Amino acid sequence: MAGAQMRAGGVGGSLESVRKLIAPYGQLIDETFESAPMRAFMAWLGAQSGPPPDEIASGDHFGWYAMMHQSGAKHPKGGSGMLTQAMARSLEAAGGKVVLGAPVRRILVKGGVAEGVETEDGVRYTAPLVISNAHVWTTLLDLVGDEHLAPGFVQRVRNIRVGNGFGMTVRCAAEELPDYAGAPSGGRPHESHHGLQMLCPSVGYLRNA
Repeated sequence: MAGAQMRAGGVGGSLESVRKLIAPYGQLIDETFESAPMRAFMAWLGAQSGPPPDEIASGDHFGWYAMMHQSGAKHPKGGSGMLTQAMARSLEAAGGKVVLGAPVRRILVKGGVAEGVETEDGVRYTAPLVISNAHVWTTLLDLVGDEHLAPGFVQRVRNIRVGNGFGMTVRCAAEELPDYAGAPSGGRPHESHHGLQMLCPSVGYLRNA
């Protein structure tokens, strides 16, 4: 990206891109929007990945959502579960095998190279490449193990800061449609009922969450 900016906007454009990437996303939101409700909404979106608005080098968390205006948000037909089912079918079509209910105990390492995994019940699966989607701490410190990693690298992994973000879905049964003060509908169906309902009145509220 920096190279493209260098060609398009010169050194100044490149430095501005770097500044935005290393800046806190809360700062970028303040620079971009004047409306307090809009700032709160954009900060809420940025916080979905974990870091608070004042976290250094979190500017890309703000940029992700701007990209949605270009490409749109994507949802699998039939619900999110259809995505994993499609991935499983693709793997099986390529000759792979999906094993369920088999927690991995450790990643097998020989000569400094990962060569497979061992499950909790002792079954081993060998492969020329091991891909883990577990947390970096779990993957390197628990499944691979300190003994297979350089001491300096282990310390770098331990020094990784982990945000306190979490997500949950609350589904409520209501007797009638909400009638919002900002978009009154008299309780009748309205386009506001199809939108995202956000409980974040201000950026300060988010920082204190």
